[in-house]
Amino acid sequence: ALLRELTTPFVLIIINNDGGNIFHMLPVPEQNQIRERFYQLPHGLDFRASAEQFRLAYAAPTDAISFRQTYQHALSYPGATILECKVATGAAADWLKNVALQVRSLTA
Repeated sequence: ALLRELTTPFVLIIINNDGGNIFHMLPVPEQNQIRERFYQLPHGLDFRASAEQFRLAYAAPTDAISFRQTYQHALSYPGATILECKVATGAAADWLKNVALQVRSLTA
C-alpha cells in the first residue's frame, strides 16, 4: 500500500514461474520426482489484480525487447510500476540470469 504513495520512479520486477521452480537452482534430489511432488506448487496466477488493488502501474512484457522498453518507461513514471515477467516452468533459473544481465546493462 505504501508504494502507491510514491512520487518518484520505483520498479518492482516479479519473476512469475508459476511456483516452486527456484528449487531447480538448489541441490534437491532428483529421484522419485521429489521436486515435482513436494516443492513445485503451480498456482496459475498473475499479479495484474494485485497491481490494480493498490492502484499501481502494471505491465507484463513478453520478450527482452518489450522488457527493455517497459522498464525504460517505468523509470520515467512518477510512482511504482510492477513488471511481471512470466517464464516457462523449469526455465526460470536461466531466465533470471539473462534478465539480471539485461537490467545491469540499462542506464537510468
